[in-house]
Amino acid sequence: MQDITGIVVPLLSLDRKNLERLLNHVEYVDCLFILGTTGEAYSLTQEQKAEVVNVTTNIVFDKPILIG
Repeated sequence: MQDITGIVVPLLSLDRKNLERLLNHVEYVDCLFILGTTGEAYSLTQEQKAEVVNVTTNIVFDKPILIG
């Protein structure tokens, strides 16, 4: 497992379009944290969670991603 250091940014998933937009504006952070804020993981279906993970990993591939 990689050590996580620096700036870790939690992201709210919102909808696909806005998630993609957010992900394209986080180039200066060291790590992302998805599905772990505001209780959103409890309100999403398994399919929706999988979509959030897929969208995130397809856009951000050069930094660690924490999944709540």
